[in-house]
Amino acid sequence: MKILLTGRPKSGKTTLLQNFIDAIPNKQGFVTREVLDTGERTGFELVSADGMTATLASIYSDSEVRVSKYGVEIQKLDEFLNELPPVVDGNLIYVDEIGQMELYSDKFKELITQYFDRDTMYIGTITSVYQDDFTNRVLDRSDIVLITIDPTNRDRIQDILSCLAENIPYLVRLNALLQQEVAQMAKRYGDAGQLNSLKKLFNNAICYVAEHRVDKLSRTTFSVDGNTRKHRVEISDNGYICDCDLYNGRGAFAGEPGECSHIQSVILVSLPE
Repeated sequence: MKILLTGRPKSGKTTLLQNFIDAIPNKQGFVTREVLDTGERTGFELVSADGMTATLASIYSDSEVRVSKYGVEIQKLDEFLNELPPVVDGNLIYVDEIGQMELYSDKFKELITQYFDRDTMYIGTITSVYQDDFTNRVLDRSDIVLITIDPTNRDRIQDILSCLAENIPYLVRLNALLQQEVAQMAKRYGDAGQLNSLKKLFNNAICYVAEHRVDKLSRTTFSVDGNTRKHRVEISDNGYICDCDLYNGRGAFAGEPGECSHIQSVILVSLPE
């Protein structure tokens, strides 16, 4: 699964990313942090998972590559990337951010492409205020789950990412086909802004499937052992029907019906072998 957080500057995407990776024991990558001098921002530095640092940009730089008042240190960025360790199987990869400064480096674009092409979970941030051919190609990828952050949904997305961080052990228990389907579901919900369904997928559905809590009662009827009670899912000519509150848009989800974790888990267990 490849997750990209985006949003306007100061939307909180870097903070959400940091909170997520803090909860993951096995990870590698790097973040971009502000450099402050007596409270004033003077530049940006790169910080890797193992504590390696490098200047990305500074108001004191004499680099001819400029973004606003900052000189971009492409050579230092490339040297930093060269020193990153090879990806360890099973590690989460993270990068903050795919942004205008970083994209002056061809080596950076090559590394991001390599990360995306690996069969490894990735989470990072991407600019929403700068576009070029590379960012367009990234966002056009079929395996990218794009989540847009704004002040109205930041706390909900924090909650969703916390659910994913907690339940990654369940996700990795699923076979490759199931993991691919989970990623496609997540992409669909992220593109549509269906945050309730996205949370249910990460918090419940992958657990139900990993723990074999879905029983097939007939060709079109399933029982899902939910967290509070069993739910009945029916397959009809018009799709899936569930008796839960989310599907029916009632209770805590009044006016916001969506695809529930019970339907999601039935979809997953119904995939062809």
